[in-house]
Amino acid sequence: MKILFLLSLVLFFHMCTVDSRTPTGNVPNTPKGNSSNPANNDDVRGDMHQKGSRSFNLRPYDISESLGLVRTNDKRYEKGRVIKILNEDGSLWYEMKPELENQTVFESDELDPFRFNKDDAFLVMNCVGEDHRYYHVIVNEETKLKKYVKKDDPVFLLDTWQNYILDCFAVDFDQSTNPLLDAPDGSPFSIALGGELTFRPEEIQGDWLKLQIEQGPERQSVEGSAWVRWRSDGMMILQLFEIA
Repeated sequence: MKILFLLSLVLFFHMCTVDSRTPTGNVPNTPKGNSSNPANNDDVRGDMHQKGSRSFNLRPYDISESLGLVRTNDKRYEKGRVIKILNEDGSLWYEMKPELENQTVFESDELDPFRFNKDDAFLVMNCVGEDHRYYHVIVNEETKLKKYVKKDDPVFLLDTWQNYILDCFAVDFDQSTNPLLDAPDGSPFSIALGGELTFRPEEIQGDWLKLQIEQGPERQSVEGSAWVRWRSDGMMILQLFEIA
């Protein structure tokens, strides 16, 4: 009887000990803050920020010595197109044939221009000079490496910064230093804005860009004219989104 009593006592204490523990498989997850969610970051405003050209952080881009942009003459894929960039002596520096499975025929790791997308073979380079045969273009924005494109090459054309901006799907800008106005050098834009905004370029007058503002996921147009500076002291102060 004593033995049975002692065994019952040991079993009772064992069960009490087990019941007092928190089973590891049922430990509740502690809710964490959502500050790491990009949707809560004021600097991230949708997939549009994953596209477009450089200047993702809205840094001003120096165009004071620029003659414009040398770019491929169509954003769409074009059969038979051969992209050639040359050295100063006319020898080949880079070649790409978009229609080939292995597109790049003559590669260079230094190619990092203003905008380049191999998927659509759309290449944009800052033009900083010209002579009777060549446009002088920046092929690496970090090192400012300069190469050459033939003026009579039908693949390329020289475009103005104004035309290029107006051809973009949308732009962005630093509203703390470049606020929306109701006219060039006008008063602050008076219509309240909120939520997801898309700024569509419409017209350029001097250093000023007129915008069509679209609001919300369905991009409903906002009434009224809004203007911002696109250029200031020789610097382009927009973020460009060439495609939606």
